[in-house]
Amino acid sequence: MQPIKPVPEKALCVIDQSSVRFLCEINLERMSLIRWLTTFFRTYIPADLFDQTYDALRNVETRELLKSEVDANNIIKTETPEDCYRVMMRENELGRNRYKEYGEAHEGELKCAAVALELSRKHPGAPVYLFTDDLKARSIISYIFQKQQIGTVLSSFDFLIYLFVRQKIHWFQVRRKSVARLEVGASKRSSKAKILLASTI
Repeated sequence: MQPIKPVPEKALCVIDQSSVRFLCEINLERMSLIRWLTTFFRTYIPADLFDQTYDALRNVETRELLKSEVDANNIIKTETPEDCYRVMMRENELGRNRYKEYGEAHEGELKCAAVALELSRKHPGAPVYLFTDDLKARSIISYIFQKQQIGTVLSSFDFLIYLFVRQKIHWFQVRRKSVARLEVGASKRSSKAKILLASTI
């Protein structure tokens, strides 16, 4: 019997091409969303999907950002497991035939789902998240994830909400310190400055 690997400290996630573009191009608190993601999640991407994504990015800074995350091992390029990919192909076909309202998952999403399935097998008990912004693919992938008990399918927008909920206390404390510094300066200025300060908190 193969020994069970311990649950990793960081949550596990797989990102697809549509999410990578968004996460690389949007900044929050002077940091790219992709770096926020890799701060809290152990992040994986199928190797060939990474190459396609990298080649498709036209912005040089975005390309370098993505490359630096891979070089730092914050994003882990991994080969698509063939056995898991065959499972995903079969489940995709079954789901489409059974539920006509589901969209179609394409090769990229299925490869990401295959990597997620392998991760869930290696780390039993650790939920695996898949980030995709492809609305048509998300419903069928969610169906597969539920059936295979892998984890949860999310969008980049879901990550923004997660980030806000997780960081809001920290950001509130930072803001309160900034306001306190402003109050010291404002007390030496006119009463209008104090009113403006109060109205923007």
